[in-house]
Order: sequence, then C-alpha cells, then structure tokens
Amino acid sequence: MNVGSGYSIRAHTALIIVAVIYGANYTIAKWIMDPGYLSPIAFVALRIWFAAILFSILFLRKSLPERKDLFTLFICTLTGVLCNQYLFFEGLANTSPLHAALIMVTTPLMVLWIMVLRGKKLNSYQVWGSVLGFAGAGLLIWSRGSSSDKSFTVWGDILVVINAFIYAYYLIRVPELIKKYGAYKVLSWMFVLAAILVIPFGWRDIVSAQWDSWDAKSWFALGFVLLFTTGIAYFLNTYALLHASPALVSNYIYLQPVCAIAISISFQGDRLDLVKLLSAGMIFTGIAISSYKIQNSLNR
Repeated sequence: MNVGSGYSIRAHTALIIVAVIYGANYTIAKWIMDPGYLSPIAFVALRIWFAAILFSILFLRKSLPERKDLFTLFICTLTGVLCNQYLFFEGLANTSPLHAALIMVTTPLMVLWIMVLRGKKLNSYQVWGSVLGFAGAGLLIWSRGSSSDKSFTVWGDILVVINAFIYAYYLIRVPELIKKYGAYKVLSWMFVLAAILVIPFGWRDIVSAQWDSWDAKSWFALGFVLLFTTGIAYFLNTYALLHASPALVSNYIYLQPVCAIAISISFQGDRLDLVKLLSAGMIFTGIAISSYKIQNSLNR
C-alpha cells in the first residue's frame, strides 16, 4: 500500500476518528449512568437492540450457521456482546473513565495468557512484558489514588478487569467463525441472539426509567453511544481494515486510552497523579516489550 495515497490518508483519518469516539465513550456513557438515568443493564440492552436492528438490515441474510457452530456462536455472543458489554458498563459506572481506559489496554496481554492455557509457549519478551503490564494494572487498582477519584472503587476496576479477560477470550474464539462465514454475518447473528437473551434482564429497567426527567446532555450521551460508538465507529474501523494493513489498525488501538484520558481530564474532572502515570507507563511499556519480537519479525 502506498503510504502517500488518498486511500491511506482516509484510512488514517478514519482510525483517528474511531480512537476519539471510543475514547470519548468512557466519559460520555457516565453522563447517563452517574445520575442514575439508566442502569448499566438497561444501557447495554438499548445498545444491543440498536446494533441488532442496524446489522440485520445491512448484513443479515436468510442463511443460518451450521448446527455444529451454534455452541461457538453462543459462547462468542456471551463473551463478545452480553457479558462483555454488561461488565464494562457496570464497571465504568463504579470507577473513573481514566481507570477503565488504562485497564482495558491490558487486553492484548490477557490474550497472550489465554493462549498459554490453550498450549501456546511464550517467549521471554512476552512473559516479562506481561508481568510488567499486569503489575501496572494491579498498582492502579489497589492504590488509594488521589482525593479527586470520587468515582473510583476497587470493585468497579475489578469488573473492568474481568471484562477485559472475557473479551480477550472472545478475540481468540471468534476468528474460527469469521473465517467460515465472514465478519458481517457473524456479528449480525451475535447481536440478534444477544438481543433476545438480554430481554429478561434489561426490559424492566428500561420501562421503569424516568425518561421525562432526562436533560439534553443525557439524550446527547445516549445518541452518541448508539449512533457513534455502536454504528459509525464500527463502519469506519471496517473501512480502515479494507484500505490499511492490520498492523496499522492495531497500532491505533493504543490511541484510544490516550483520547479517553484527555477527555476524562477535560470533562469528567479526572486528574493524573504519580501513581496513575507510573501505572500507565508500566502498562504501555509491558505491551511494547511483549510485542517487541513479533514486530521485529514483521519488519524483516
């Protein structure tokens, strides 16, 4: 691919927009949950239903997965949609956007160790990089933090950690379905199945929500999460995958927490103290070390 081409410029632009959208999602989602306008499960249900309708209209066809793949599809739906989103929003409701963003960066490290459980052997870079990254996350979670961390709780951070682990497992399981059926079709099936499964859990909270008490800021937040985080960001990311290398797309993932931290400090009142800076440095350095040998082999 020619780096100076128009396609390349548009791919970079799309990836930057995606990083900003996902980064902003950490703060904007709390504008609804912090005042108690919507519970996390109600928020998740609305997002799943919106995505199910959107992806069904655009991508779903009459074909269904083979019976032997139904269990894998069910597991991917739980880990990639239902449990993943619920744990993230429940954790975010009980911690700060800054904490949640930094913890989610450890997902690639969790992927490595889940692969170990499946028989993969790690090299020394991956082992020590993971140790450093997880130590940074542990320091962030168990430190008392500053007095500005009013929304921080250890429980909220732990939920985000569990979410990152579950999502890491999803990233390992879903490729077998995507290779067989295609990404669009698999995502459509997953969201339709999740839309059915979430009804008993989210319907009551949605019906009992005090919609008439919402202010303009809350409606904007809901619209942003549904339209931008669920819809536009996904399509821009897919566009970038078509016009840029997977390595480039994956590199932009690490821009998301930077955007999340900047937006959280600007609009949510978060503050960077020495512990957070040290934790962030340990996490990012750990990821860099764990991917060092892989990146070297790709660049040769």
